[in-house]
Amino acid sequence: MTELMDKGNEQKEDFPVGSWEHPDAGGIVRRGEGVSEWFSGYVETIGEAPHCFAGHEFGCARLAVMEVYGLGFCEIHGEEAASAALEEVSFDLEEKEGPELSPHVEHALRLAMKSLPDPSEESFETALLKAFPLDKWARERVEAETFAYIKEPTAGFSPPYDTHLGDRRLVCRHMREAFERRATWLVEMLEKERETSAAQAAWALALEKEADLRKS
Repeated sequence: MTELMDKGNEQKEDFPVGSWEHPDAGGIVRRGEGVSEWFSGYVETIGEAPHCFAGHEFGCARLAVMEVYGLGFCEIHGEEAASAALEEVSFDLEEKEGPELSPHVEHALRLAMKSLPDPSEESFETALLKAFPLDKWARERVEAETFAYIKEPTAGFSPPYDTHLGDRRLVCRHMREAFERRATWLVEMLEKERETSAAQAAWALALEKEADLRKS
């Protein structure tokens, strides 16, 4: 699978436009006819799409229908991965705003940000909760710090959901940089860490909602 991905990365010259509710000119998210050559090549060679990459950690047996950072995902895990990837881009654009930018560049960045997802949107949380539901299996794997916060919220400390969301964003930043440098092996390795942060964020969010610590 890695060899096919590397081959596809070598052959492409420009990243095609992908989509996740909004355009993504960087090619981070691909679906439909916009999938990469390694994905279509895999289908032609094996006879079916690759299995969802989330299966490596969370046992997803569904076939991939889209790509995020060049990895194949099913629709459920793909929507979560896509929202995470594009949210990181949006956050990175916000960080680049400042007095050192010319008015023209800052205006261009603001226009670009309008095409990216807002992390406060309901769809953002929905994708996260759907990809990593808080079932019996998950409850046994929630971090102790999350349960401690739910039992006794501490003023001045960030809620577990916000903390894990920040961790996921940090991993996404490294994944984006690895993807841009075509370091497939590193993207695959980091995805496992990203899924861990995403799952803990989803479970923390669900528990905070159960405890009425966060609006539904």
